[in-house]
Amino acid sequence: MDQPIVIVEGLSKVYRITGKQSGSIFSEKLTEVKAVHDVSFELKEGEICGLIGKNGAGKTTLLEMLSGIVKPSAGRITFKGKVASVIDIGTGMHQDLTGIENIYLAGNLLGYSNKEIKERLPDIIAFSELGDFIKRPVKYYSSGMFIRLAFSTLTHLEADILLIDEIIGVGDIAFSEKALKRIMDICRKGKTALIASHSISFITSSCNTAMYMHQGKLIDKGPVSEIIEQYVEQILQETSFSPGIISPPQSSSASALQPRVKDIRHSKNYQNPDQAFNNGIRLIKAEISSPDSQEEEFTMENTLILYLETEIDLEEEVIMSVHFNYNYNQPGLCLSPLYSKQPFVPLKGKGHYRFQTTIPSGIMNAGLYTISVFFASLQHELLSQYKNIIVFKIRLPHAMEANNYYEGGFAGPVFLKTHWQMTSC
Repeated sequence: MDQPIVIVEGLSKVYRITGKQSGSIFSEKLTEVKAVHDVSFELKEGEICGLIGKNGAGKTTLLEMLSGIVKPSAGRITFKGKVASVIDIGTGMHQDLTGIENIYLAGNLLGYSNKEIKERLPDIIAFSELGDFIKRPVKYYSSGMFIRLAFSTLTHLEADILLIDEIIGVGDIAFSEKALKRIMDICRKGKTALIASHSISFITSSCNTAMYMHQGKLIDKGPVSEIIEQYVEQILQETSFSPGIISPPQSSSASALQPRVKDIRHSKNYQNPDQAFNNGIRLIKAEISSPDSQEEEFTMENTLILYLETEIDLEEEVIMSVHFNYNYNQPGLCLSPLYSKQPFVPLKGKGHYRFQTTIPSGIMNAGLYTISVFFASLQHELLSQYKNIIVFKIRLPHAMEANNYYEGGFAGPVFLKTHWQMTSC
């Protein structure tokens, strides 16, 4: 991974949109929309780079420019090898040609001879799982069949550089898993891939670098974990408190999250003494801390203490649950006094309650976590919710950090510390 195989310099795409000016039937107003603005980066041999960002961030436009589908307004693109792309359903296919004929068409466009394509044809057909449909015109294909054919063709022709959009997710789970394995196999051979995806779990488990785009600009490129954190922080800034039965006020500590790229700060406590009762329930305080660390970030070696304070003014019984989400939207851990080592009596009547529980070390994996608190009736009716009120980060122990950067990393929210026995045999 020493030599750059893709070099992008100052790439921009501006769309000019015309429309009638207000109050005039003759003149038109010209509006410029910067879909991609001054993007520069390099991809090296063997690099699998995940491209992330919200809808409208410019990911697909960037891939379309790299694929030659869209002409850039400015900038330069340099490729050192053959490029194959799966950007949109049916791109590069002729609707009236059969699946087999389209395989030959795609291969010829990549510079392969008919003889070379014929040698690969059985593998392409087998991988696509299209059966007899491979002999039918592709205009009769479903969207999933389109993707199977395009993906199978381009990956088996083994171009040096693969450009793939989110559409590889079309189809059943088995084919998606097979497609991802195929990408990994190709990149192990020194090939390069740029893959746009909204799936944080896919980027984390399948890529060795990542790029984050926001409003047409490339915010950063680097190790997957760091880029994912920046992306998640931006999402939390914009959606810290999702609409619900309770929406904490703007003055709360957790809503103080600001957009940040380099200076990462987190909220470990939530205080809301002035919040009015909602359905007879008020969350006053929530805090996560560690008795053996005063650092801004925790490590997997730290014991965590969760403290909650609430006030109840209801006749019916109420149960509480606390949800830890991993990297924004992946369920990570659920806690509730209802499931504990001692008998729990549901909350009932007017009262001020404090809760504290301990999360042992060696359970939660490294990553960015958010905490949400929910209150419900015994009939499973949601009464009040406080979403993403605490944001905190867990790091790998220093001794393990050097071993985390391999294909797939240590994925998932749970990384359990267990006792191992090893014998030679």
